[in-house]
Parts: sequence; structure tokens; C-alpha cells
Amino acid sequence: MITPNVPESNPIITVSALKMFYQFLSRYFSQCLEEKLAKGALLPGPVESVTAFYVSGLVGMTFRWIKSGYKLSKEVMASCQYKLMKDIL
Repeated sequence: MITPNVPESNPIITVSALKMFYQFLSRYFSQCLEEKLAKGALLPGPVESVTAFYVSGLVGMTFRWIKSGYKLSKEVMASCQYKLMKDIL
């Protein structure tokens, strides 16, 4: 797992918090994708690869949003992430 550098100016974001967020999303995505496979869905690659792709993107996107000082509203950010995930989940 790749852990981005945590800015010292934001003590709320810790490496352990990012790891917990990544692990939570990884478990959730893997479970959802395994269920889709069991129902006959086709994935663009192995569950582990698809999970890593989406989770790394979501964590990275969220981290950049926090690092930007929340330039986008939380509603815009959530809507964007939802749209990116809805087709795969």
C-alpha cells in the first residue's frame, strides 16, 4: 500500500488514519466485487487489482482534497466520487 506524505500543518490527517481508511475501503470494495463475480459479472481484471485501482484513486483524491484546504465543497467531492464508483459497485 502506498501512503502519501502527511502534511505537518494538518495534524488530523495521520498515517494511521489513512491506513485505516484504505483498509476499510479495500475490504468493502473486495467484498462488493466478489459478490458481483458470484452473480456472473465480468471485471476488467482480478478483484485485487480492481480494488487497488479504485481504492488508491479514492484515497488519493480525498487526500488531495484535504491538502487543498477543501477547495471543493463536500457535496461536490462526494458527488464526483459517487459518479466514479457507481458503475463498478
